[in-house]
Amino acid sequence: MVRCPYCKERIKDGAVRCKHCHSSIGGNSSGGDDDGIRYLQNGFSKIIAECDVIEDRIMKQTGIVFIKHQYSADQLLQATKRIDSCVDKMKSDLIEWESVNKLTHQTKALFNKKAGEVYQRIESLHEMIEQREPTWWEKVSDIFLSILSKLLPFITIKLINGKESQKGIAA
Repeated sequence: MVRCPYCKERIKDGAVRCKHCHSSIGGNSSGGDDDGIRYLQNGFSKIIAECDVIEDRIMKQTGIVFIKHQYSADQLLQATKRIDSCVDKMKSDLIEWESVNKLTHQTKALFNKKAGEVYQRIESLHEMIEQREPTWWEKVSDIFLSILSKLLPFITIKLINGKESQKGIAA
């Protein structure tokens, strides 16, 4: 097994075409530009699909009585960072191709266009996350937990278990 020079997925040694990104492998292909474009199209289509998933998750709520957002802002922001790192990975691949003179102007232009679109989409997702209205439970849960944490030191474990004597309760 070897790694595809375009998508870095594992493929059989001696493969003519990558089964993951469908790029031509080896020197017997004249479609180098097509391979780079196909690699970018596959990568960016996965990134756009992931952006759609994040957008759906932004408003997803869970719970019956205590309704809250299913995904925290931190979880959503981490997902956007993963998308950012995917674009950075593609950029480093293009730099590597350029160093061995396999990067065409058309491939570079496509990357710049698609990367710009993705960065705008990520910015839009960040705005949606920031503007997301907290649910009622999310608004009061911090207050509730703060009050509870201040009351807990006054309540002994024995009292909670029901083993504290009446004399201890009266005192």
